Amino acid sequence: MLKRKMIKNFTWPLKTASREIEVTRLYPEFMMELPDAERGIHELDATICIGCGSCARVCPNSCIEMVHFKFGNPLKNKKMQFPQIDYGRCMFCGLCVDECPVECLKMGKKVIMAGWERKDIVKGPDFLATKRFSAKEVADLEAEAKRIAAEKAAAKKAAAKDAAAAGDKKPAKEGANAEKKKAVIIFLSPWSKTILDRLLDYDIRFAIELLAFLAIATIIVLLSALTVLVKNIVHSALYLLGTFAGVAALYIFMNAPFVGVAQILVYIGAVGVLILFAVMLTRRTIMEESHGEI
Repeated sequence: MLKRKMIKNFTWPLKTASREIEVTRLYPEFMMELPDAERGIHELDATICIGCGSCARVCPNSCIEMVHFKFGNPLKNKKMQFPQIDYGRCMFCGLCVDECPVECLKMGKKVIMAGWERKDIVKGPDFLATKRFSAKEVADLEAEAKRIAAEKAAAKKAAAKDAAAAGDKKPAKEGANAEKKKAVIIFLSPWSKTILDRLLDYDIRFAIELLAFLAIATIIVLLSALTVLVKNIVHSALYLLGTFAGVAALYIFMNAPFVGVAQILVYIGAVGVLILFAVMLTRRTIMEESHGEI
């Protein structure tokens, strides 16, 4: 048996000496075939990218930045912003691909990205874009976008002219007063512009919600002030419980019922009872002090 193995070991080199045998893969001349699920360098379809920035916002390592690229679609991507990826920080998680609403970004099979400097592994849309428009196509799309914008502006102007002819336009004096009031409200609060616009649009549901919020907030402020100013500790505790109840109502009003119920159970149920028990345990001292004041 041993003799047979020795003869085989001597004859094998003689048999293979006259033919080429692939011992190892000569990388990168001969690339290994990667599976379909391989997560390599991203591939960008610049013709359908809308420049929403969802990929940059969802990236856990903040390695994606939106930059300008001139070979996109100006009809869909008005700012012509496309992703630029820093592969020095990218962990190839694929969240950017899953988040893309138009599926213009996908993981490719290309994995070579060596360089002499760090900036060499920061790949912009010029490198990532596998599909793009030519300069002539971009010029035609920009002309189409300008034409559409001009048509919208003309339609808006015509609608305003028709409204003025029908008598829907307010007098100049009333318009000036409305602008002054609007400017004052905008100065007072950063959210007031949106509030004013919705009220001017006669959004009844929004008006009711706003009035309810203001009523609850006013009650909370009054009860908080009474909690601090009232000398009777029992009354102060009751006002405090009312304040907690108002805060719970605000939580429920803002579509957070779980937090509102927790507010009721923890603060009203636990803290309120604790304060009342403390008052009951020290009732004698309180009564003596109150009789002394009388």
